[in-house]
Amino acid sequence: MSDESFTPEVLELIGRCIPTVPHLEALLLMWEATPRAWGATEIAARIYVADDVAIDILRGLERCGVVARVTDQPLTFGYDPRSEFDATLPLLSKTYRRQLGRVARYIHSQGPKAVREFSRAFRLRREQ
Repeated sequence: MSDESFTPEVLELIGRCIPTVPHLEALLLMWEATPRAWGATEIAARIYVADDVAIDILRGLERCGVVARVTDQPLTFGYDPRSEFDATLPLLSKTYRRQLGRVARYIHSQGPKAVREFSRAFRLRREQ
């Protein structure tokens, strides 16, 4: 699949933080509702996944630095505008709205994050 119409910033954000479409949908939902905080159960209901899956998604997005935990409430998160990807989110949102199928195919083509990181380690070794 060609990813020529995706900007390098969008590709980097997807590559680093978005291993599944539900990750993307949770992130965009939270970004669009900034500064609202979201509980895992609310996110699960909005993106049609189980609560435990939503918790894993939110924790993954937190590790990536695009959402932050709201400290006074358990398992409650909000979009973090201090994220290094803050300027990329409008472009990602626009790209997803206009090219939903292509973005979803690109995410699926990347494979699981663990596999990507494993293959990236070999690419780095070869380049050295």
